[in-house]
Amino acid sequence: MADQLAPRRKRKERRHILFRVERAVIESTGEVVGALVPRFATDRRLMRDRGYRTGDDLRAELSKPRHLGQHRKAHLLGGLVVAQLEGFEGLDQHAAIKRLQRESGVCCEIEQIDAAPVVTAILAAAETMLGEVATRMLKAVLPEIKQIDVLVPQSLAFDRMEQGEFELFYAGICQHLAERYWPDCDQDQIEQMAGLMDRERVA
Repeated sequence: MADQLAPRRKRKERRHILFRVERAVIESTGEVVGALVPRFATDRRLMRDRGYRTGDDLRAELSKPRHLGQHRKAHLLGGLVVAQLEGFEGLDQHAAIKRLQRESGVCCEIEQIDAAPVVTAILAAAETMLGEVATRMLKAVLPEIKQIDVLVPQSLAFDRMEQGEFELFYAGICQHLAERYWPDCDQDQIEQMAGLMDRERVA
């Protein structure tokens, strides 16, 4: 069913690369200039993965990001989830946060998709698993469904979500974690756990 839905979904947005403006010396001329330097190891890896090399001409639309500490705090939370919750193993911090976003519905939009591929897949599965009688019953009902509402997570990219909205997103994710996974914790306690894990890693 997922394969049939895939062509109808929006093209997946590529992750943005974060840079810092640094003073640098152009080797060929000795001129001191301001240069965009990848901010973290993740950003350097993304550049390598995309085949960007020294001397390449690149086109980009730049924007100043929201508060970096808030963004880092969210990804520390993702690291805590990966380390502590069953079913999140193998995910990176960003993927864990996006999964929590989909689970909770926080900062998600409702998008309507054509129901036909879904109905076709359900009927095919029903015939295999439930038999002819059940399939006939479903055929009498399911084709009447023309569209299906699906939750689509909003982008968390720095230039797509403002600081205030990001703070609401973070609070919503913490609330979801407390309600579903850690009922004995509140947002402050969950933040403290993420911070402790980060300090232990540094130590």
